[in-house]
Amino acid sequence: MQRCCQLIKERWIDLPDYEGKYEVSSLGHVRNVKTGKVLLGGEDEFGAPVVYLTREDGRRTKRRISVMLDLFDDGSFFTRPTVGGSATTGMSDGQ
Repeated sequence: MQRCCQLIKERWIDLPDYEGKYEVSSLGHVRNVKTGKVLLGGEDEFGAPVVYLTREDGRRTKRRISVMLDLFDDGSFFTRPTVGGSATTGMSDGQ
């Protein structure tokens, strides 16, 4: 298990409209920049993972996947290494 985790490099990017306050990682984590803590979040009414963000104008609920798609639009967060070291998207042909 530890070997697998070493192969994946987590990248962090500032969350737009929350620069300097929150960052989103290529693995789907959201962290508070000031404390360095990863936010746990919850689920919306459809069971989708969400995270709760605050700023001066109030609290917002954001779906994790929509935040990741906006920031990592090059598809790099879908890529995962295989045992042989080559990368795959995890999707079969025809999908």
